[in-house]
Amino acid sequence: MNSADSKTETATPGADGRRTGVWRSLLAPRRKDNFLGIALIMPAALVFAIVILGPMLWGVFLAFHRVQEITLNTRFIGFRNFQTILETSTFLNALITNFKFAFGSLVIETVLGVLVALLLNQQFYGRAAARSLAIFPYLLPVVVAAAVWRWMFNDTYGIVNQILIDFGLLEHRIAWISDPDYALAGVIVVNAWRCFPFIVIASLGRLQNIPRQLYEAARIDGAGQWSMFWDITLPQLRSVLVVSIFLRFIWDFNDFNTIALMTGGGPAGRTQTIPIMIYQLAFGQMQLGVAAAVADLGLAALAIFFVIYFWLAKPLGKNS
Repeated sequence: MNSADSKTETATPGADGRRTGVWRSLLAPRRKDNFLGIALIMPAALVFAIVILGPMLWGVFLAFHRVQEITLNTRFIGFRNFQTILETSTFLNALITNFKFAFGSLVIETVLGVLVALLLNQQFYGRAAARSLAIFPYLLPVVVAAAVWRWMFNDTYGIVNQILIDFGLLEHRIAWISDPDYALAGVIVVNAWRCFPFIVIASLGRLQNIPRQLYEAARIDGAGQWSMFWDITLPQLRSVLVVSIFLRFIWDFNDFNTIALMTGGGPAGRTQTIPIMIYQLAFGQMQLGVAAAVADLGLAALAIFFVIYFWLAKPLGKNS
């Protein structure tokens, strides 16, 4: 009896040892993979920390300090920069203009982008050339686009006024980028023209993957073009459009180049957005602390849309 127990006791540690050895052999590749994954992601994380996270934290730091213009020495003043901003209507007006610019651009980009994508999805001669021309505005440098559109919007010899007058849509010429009543509409048109190819590319890629059998079955059931678009095409485009719309809104909200090159925030501040206001405060008036506070408030407003974007994109990613 004692000998059997001794054999069992001596066998048990061996079995445990073998089990431990098996688990170690299974976990060893995972540990190596984890180490390799960390090693591969570290350069990107380091670049992110230096290029994005570092300046962001420095901006938050400056928002609570007063910065000397010449020496750039800082002195902690608490929430005084934020109080200075919120006591005036300049920030609120710039924020409202920012939302008008972003939403106006987004509506034109989405409608025009989907329409052009639907046209380019049809079979016709020269479709490849048409697709190349459709993405041309997105590839054009913003400086070139702004210069061309400034010439086209000129109230004396601009082609836009001439076309509208010839078609009877205008009775007299309009100064599109120097008139306070039309300047915002002008920069919205330019920005939408530059960026609508993004919606075209995203929508066209999804349209080409919609099964043809869905449309054939709808035709057999007697559905018209509008019914097929509303019941088949639009639901199939939903996941792509939701992501594209929120991305474009974020990019339009942060757009600086178009307004800076077209109007510079004028006339009379009618096209002054948050990015333009930050630039003018920081480099025009040398109020770095106030500019950083404006940037932080704009980031807080934009963070709401980041949350909405990730909230909507997560279920769409599971369903796709």
